[in-house]
Amino acid sequence: MNTRNMRFAPGLALVFLSSSVWVGGHQDDPGPSARRTDRDQDAMRGFHFFIGTWTPPGENPEAGFEFSWGIEEKTVHVRELRRIAGRLQPISDALVGWHYGEQELVFHEFLSDDAKEVMYTGRMWFEPGDVLAREFRAFDPDGTSRAYRERFVPNGMDAWTHHIDYQDDDGSWKPWGRFSGVRRPELGTSGETGK
Repeated sequence: MNTRNMRFAPGLALVFLSSSVWVGGHQDDPGPSARRTDRDQDAMRGFHFFIGTWTPPGENPEAGFEFSWGIEEKTVHVRELRRIAGRLQPISDALVGWHYGEQELVFHEFLSDDAKEVMYTGRMWFEPGDVLAREFRAFDPDGTSRAYRERFVPNGMDAWTHHIDYQDDDGSWKPWGRFSGVRRPELGTSGETGK
């Protein structure tokens, strides 16, 4: 009989017992940092319209976005898609959630494709008409950065217009592009089960 394992087992039992007590206590009293507020719940509710896969209209789109629920509708994943090897694949991954200190939706996004590597960090909010807006800085590997603004403006239940502006070196805001998007349920999304 291996007495080393026998001496170790009581220590494991204590770890499991204390973990069970802690987890149970945490569930009964989540503490102030885990409690939801009306403000953060309202902010996350705005994403219901956007959950799904979106692309430009037409057959065989070259790009798109996927919005999916993260943890219990407390976070949202946003992925930018590009057509690679004949199918839409993610080239970026963003995590959006409510920042209790800043009292706003914040996100970090990492993009990597054959042409570039970029990290975005910024904030999001909803404007009247279910418009999703975000402001962020894009950081290149060499440390340079530029500010951007985006608005996803719903056009009915299954379409939007995507507006992107950038901040020029002189500080003025200039249009970068305007794009149309349509909901593509046939492409699926990992967030379709989260309602």
